[in-house]
Amino acid sequence: MVAPQSAPPLGTPQRAVMSHALRRLLVRTRALNWALADQALVSGANFLTGIALARLLGIEGFGRFALALMAVQLVAAVEYAAIAAPMMAVAPKRAPAAAPAYFAAVCAQQGLVALLAGAAVAVAAWGAAGLTPDLALDGLAGPLVAATVAVPCQDFVRRVLFVRGHGGAAALADGVRYLGPLAAFPALAAVGRLSPGSALLALAVFAALATALGGAALGPLRWRRRAFAPAARRHWRSAKWLAPSAVVQWLSGNAFFVAAGALLGPAAVGGLKAAQTLMGVTHVVLQGLENVVPVAAARRLHRAGKAALGTFTLRVTLAVVAATAAIAGVAAAAPGFWLALVFGPAYDAYAESLRWFALVYVAIAAGFPLRAALRALETTRVIFLAHAAAAAFAVLAAPPLVAVAGPLGAVWGLLAATLAGDVILAAALARALTTRRSPAPALKRAPWTAA
Repeated sequence: MVAPQSAPPLGTPQRAVMSHALRRLLVRTRALNWALADQALVSGANFLTGIALARLLGIEGFGRFALALMAVQLVAAVEYAAIAAPMMAVAPKRAPAAAPAYFAAVCAQQGLVALLAGAAVAVAAWGAAGLTPDLALDGLAGPLVAATVAVPCQDFVRRVLFVRGHGGAAALADGVRYLGPLAAFPALAAVGRLSPGSALLALAVFAALATALGGAALGPLRWRRRAFAPAARRHWRSAKWLAPSAVVQWLSGNAFFVAAGALLGPAAVGGLKAAQTLMGVTHVVLQGLENVVPVAAARRLHRAGKAALGTFTLRVTLAVVAATAAIAGVAAAAPGFWLALVFGPAYDAYAESLRWFALVYVAIAAGFPLRAALRALETTRVIFLAHAAAAAFAVLAAPPLVAVAGPLGAVWGLLAATLAGDVILAAALARALTTRRSPAPALKRAPWTAA
């Protein structure tokens, strides 16, 4: 039988040859096309959602919502690092016969972690509401717990869909997850029910709906009790460093916002988050590639070795930095104009912060391919160390920088922390690519593959 991707026979007309080549190109890039299209939807909806909430809640209400959303993002980052990120490095190496049992075990891990995280957030949220009356976080505890359970679960399901080649189903579920709140916020505002708490609850409801929709398209799952422990042990090899890395990465990225909220008030957080939201356009590139690059890096390493992984990482780094710099340059050229146009005149005071955020996002783009390569090598300890160094700097530097320089101090500190992490990651990857130590062995056959 002739393979569908085989070359056309000799004598085929030139037009038919070109059509055949185009079809092959579309098939080969289908995963990337779906990933970028999906991320365009996600980032576009997030961008518009940030604008809508900044305008509808006002600068102080938006600041309170942003502070609560940081907790959701922390939980989502930890769960991604503990479950989804190892899966994206391990799944391409597993035997096809093991897929149903392996993915069933991973789904069970996600469900268990989500329940534990929800319980922990419930305790912390009600305690924080009583300890920080000045930030008016009371009334957010219930919606916050719901969001910290539903949002990470939806993100996990979309990652599994991409790994298993169901990019269309992932895009459909993401449409529900991200376009639903975008429609709900103006409706809530029209009836006078929009608040930071109701906004969080809307996020939770649509994330739960998208999780159910995406879960129906996951593909065959077969529960094997013996599969759970081996999958968990293999994931732990990476997660034992990636999960703590997520915590310290959150600290390095958010300590400055927390300091701004504590020292300058929620309005300062709202202004800074508005400036950061404008730079969220770059997420179309970065987060779209997050669904593809880690898997491609793992496959490149598995099939061609470390030299091929190094070449691949260099090419991806140059591409994402160039694309991010082009977007950042547009924002930095006229920051006051863009903030006033998009968010309103109340946010114009944070124009200079936007210019510095442009540099921050270029530095963030440079670090993304480095982490993907280190994850493919399953050398994740250094990712933790890089984020830990940045977090230590952030925790120590955030209060004095914000106290002395105000909102600009927060962005300056964030830039310094990001650059420091990039330097550590680059040095570690260069060292890992030149050592003779082999990566972890591929999953050729697992004990749960037997019927």
